[in-house]
Amino acid sequence: MNIDWWSKMDSNVSYRFFWFCLRLLGVAEFRYKALARFYVICLTLFGTIYYPIHLLRGLLVLSVAEDFFKNFFMTLTTLVCSFKYFFLRLNLKNIRRVTKIYSELDKRATTADESKYFILRHQERADLIMKMFFLIYLGTNSFAIISVIVDEQQRLMFPAWFPFDWKSSSTLYWSALLYQFIGSNILIIQNFVNDTVCPVSLCLLSGHVHLLTMRVARIGYNKRKSQQYHENELRLCIEDHLKLLEAFKLLESSLSSAQLILYITSGLNTCVVIINLLFYSQSFYEYLYYVAFLFAITIELFPCYYYGNMLQEEFKQLPYAVFSSNWIEQSRSYRQDCIIFTEMALRSLTMLAGGIVEINLNSFFAICKTAYSLFAVILTMK
Repeated sequence: MNIDWWSKMDSNVSYRFFWFCLRLLGVAEFRYKALARFYVICLTLFGTIYYPIHLLRGLLVLSVAEDFFKNFFMTLTTLVCSFKYFFLRLNLKNIRRVTKIYSELDKRATTADESKYFILRHQERADLIMKMFFLIYLGTNSFAIISVIVDEQQRLMFPAWFPFDWKSSSTLYWSALLYQFIGSNILIIQNFVNDTVCPVSLCLLSGHVHLLTMRVARIGYNKRKSQQYHENELRLCIEDHLKLLEAFKLLESSLSSAQLILYITSGLNTCVVIINLLFYSQSFYEYLYYVAFLFAITIELFPCYYYGNMLQEEFKQLPYAVFSSNWIEQSRSYRQDCIIFTEMALRSLTMLAGGIVEINLNSFFAICKTAYSLFAVILTMK
């Protein structure tokens, strides 16, 4: 007897994750919509827009190399975070459609082995990715503020420009420091949403592709079912495949621009963080901060490229699953549908960022090589 594992769950991870993202972006249904819009506008103006501007303007007036490197990586990070935020908001319609597709595919997992595989291999991993992102990002910011507080000199978290002289009084200093701390936390929350959309989406999508291969491979072996039943089951699997292709295209168009920017800037950002770690760290907490930031960059990149690579491999297994079914004993109509399905599944699918960069492990190692090359160049130039 089949066990409906999904009925024992409060809600599936696909729905919970994307609903959480929409709420953080300020687009979910609120009781007081006018107040919610005002709240989103304030966060966008004072966090997403002004925060990178005050860092960028401060960077342009710096003349000391140490201050420049300490400010540069954070300025670049906040600029990229803001761009990713706006790109994600522009593609919310696509993300809602992907959410709907995931909900439909979740209902297709009716057997115990399918549900168990998805829960253990993908749902728990997706939840782990979200928790890991959140803890690493908040930990990095905590080390940054602690390093400022324990420092004997009065300084900001990051060298930046303010429309007032923050050195003139303690009140102005603590106001500037408080703004930087709150603003960085706002950007962390936004970046948490931006960075988890890609790996969690690809994780769930690759899981559904694997579930489809499981369903296709067992068609035709139940002797108690008629040939017509197996034909209908194969056609339902073909419909699932079309939904997966639609979700693939929607995710590629939604994540393409943000991932291309991340790919271009990550190597440079990693290089600058290593420079700060090796040459400009002056306290134990600064060492911890730069190590945590370097780890955060790796966490930001690796899961997305890993699951992009896994998704590519799962799609490659689909044609083999078609011929693993008991197609020999089925009707002529079933075998014709098998041929059509196989031809559709043979097409190689690789998600691209900006239509240029493949989202797989090869691109991740290319970023690592870029960071090393830039670091070697800077060492040569001294």
